[in-house]
Amino acid sequence: MKKEKILCCALCAAFWIFTANACGVLPEGIPENKNIDISSSLTDSSSMTNFYMTDSSGYSDSLSADSSSSDSEKDDSSDSSQNVMENVTDIEITQESHDKELTTENPYVTADLDRPDLAFAPNDAVCKYLGRTELSDDILWCAMSGTGCEFEYTGKNLEITFKGDSSVNDYYNHRARIGIFVNGERAADEIISENEISIPVIKSENEDTYNVKVIKLSEAEMSTVGIKSIDIDDGESISPAAERPHKIEFIGDSITCGYGIDDDNPYNNFSTATEDITKTFVHKSSEILNADYSVFAMSGYGVLSGYTSDPSQINTEAIIPPYYCNLGYTNASFTGSGAPQNYSWDFERFRPDAVVINLGTNDFTYCQNDSDKLESFIQSYADFLRQIRANNPEAEIFCTLGTCSQQIYSQVEQAAERYCAETGDEKVHALLINSGDASYGYGANWHPSEASNTLMGDILADEIAKVMNW
Repeated sequence: MKKEKILCCALCAAFWIFTANACGVLPEGIPENKNIDISSSLTDSSSMTNFYMTDSSGYSDSLSADSSSSDSEKDDSSDSSQNVMENVTDIEITQESHDKELTTENPYVTADLDRPDLAFAPNDAVCKYLGRTELSDDILWCAMSGTGCEFEYTGKNLEITFKGDSSVNDYYNHRARIGIFVNGERAADEIISENEISIPVIKSENEDTYNVKVIKLSEAEMSTVGIKSIDIDDGESISPAAERPHKIEFIGDSITCGYGIDDDNPYNNFSTATEDITKTFVHKSSEILNADYSVFAMSGYGVLSGYTSDPSQINTEAIIPPYYCNLGYTNASFTGSGAPQNYSWDFERFRPDAVVINLGTNDFTYCQNDSDKLESFIQSYADFLRQIRANNPEAEIFCTLGTCSQQIYSQVEQAAERYCAETGDEKVHALLINSGDASYGYGANWHPSEASNTLMGDILADEIAKVMNW
């Protein structure tokens, strides 16, 4: 413990050295984080200073007036009134009412009602799955940012029961963060720190119909969470939410995960408690385009190399391609059900119309301005495009970069051009995204603020709409 305290103090001092966008920084001090070399992480901070001193000149000073995060409006499909009591499981609700104070005041809890009578397993008969999820032993496990479920509920007494994973006792506070949205409004915001927890969502004297969306706000590598049951009273109904007209997959790193977006002090370190996918360009562009989205992103990851504090040492453990055909990767584990890296992903479950890649920032910590390394990055990126195309044969692919660092964007363009020239694929596009200047503010470790993400989302949505004729 003494060693960990010394490390923690040293890390804090090191972060004060960095005076600009440290978008590739990994959360240090996480037990068994396979992307961190503790012995060398602080030995040569000067070698990375130029990387963090990124140039934001030329960035636009304009910002969209609407920087708020909103979810979809309630769907009025007639299916929402369908009673699905025949799908009820034999789960017996015996847990005491959840008495932990919610971090968000819930405007939909206005009546003092007992625990609901029935518990439904979150299968596809009662809810629409969001992102790459895995139903195992009637528990819907969520790993990646943005995973969860969405359903229409008619009634007046709704709770949702969650299952914690091995991170619930994590003393570094890297537990899973979840949000529950009712009719697009945040009704609950919770860090999962118990093995099992039931959260009141709707408690009302009057019956009504609601759109309910459960979203894992934090990323996969540190923690996962299981949705154990959707709990309602006898005579009430739940049914899957309607599919949106478009689908987008996002592949990326910490920027895509919303690393530190709820922390306006750039000198603060990583915490899952300050990650929120609903405030990122991912969620914002999808809302503009009325699209369902799926995220495959992990902080510090790259295509050729993950983040490294020593450019002479490549980090091949923290790269996306080896895990892309799985649910993901985590240092935690599903309770009694393995981990996301042990599950193959069935691409038929989510066929995106568009795939957005935002990778390269962490690769640059290794490549720097070395021509041989940059050539290896170009080839690795082109190879990854082949892998993406093999699993998404009809999607338009957008290769984006620009947030925090633009140094490797030329190589992203070259990779796209090389892939297209070699394959004849005409559905790949390179896009440099403007994330604003310092006036937009920063999140933890100099990651993009919500204001920057709003600008990015607007730009990306506009480009996708043009290419896709949406």
